[in-house]
Amino acid sequence: MLSSTSFIIVQGGLTDLYSGADNRAIVRCFVETDVSTVIMYADSEPMLIHFKVRSPSIALLPNKTVCHEGDSVKLECKAFGNPNPSYTWIKGNRSNETIVFKDSFVIEHANISDSGFYTCDTSNSIDGKVYTEYLSTYIDIADRPTTPFSATLSPAGSDNTKGNLS
Repeated sequence: MLSSTSFIIVQGGLTDLYSGADNRAIVRCFVETDVSTVIMYADSEPMLIHFKVRSPSIALLPNKTVCHEGDSVKLECKAFGNPNPSYTWIKGNRSNETIVFKDSFVIEHANISDSGFYTCDTSNSIDGKVYTEYLSTYIDIADRPTTPFSATLSPAGSDNTKGNLS
């Protein structure tokens, strides 16, 4: 069984198996005969192997489940495809606010209203047909923890001042 990125190319009675990793590969065909000691060969043009977009993944930097107000949060999306996929980031459900048309973006000085679902929508087009894959992640922006107030209390009159109560 072939994987979703493998292809069988049949030409001139030869069958071979190619995958997306073979993109831009050159195939060399050798001809050997008993009549001649000269080995003849011909190289193909570089193969252009198209495959639909697949396997999007999202990296959240820093990699933590809860970020705090004021933090910077970077989201990166990577997907595979040939031609290379295009990227669209959307906040909310798939019909809400489009944020950016590239593979990553940074939320500077995050605040609680930045909490929510973020979707990376990837696509590419082969022979006029558009292929799309998407993946979502939830970002939780919480109040920044406050540093507890601490003080050292001393009993009355225990400070180092000297006085006369007469």
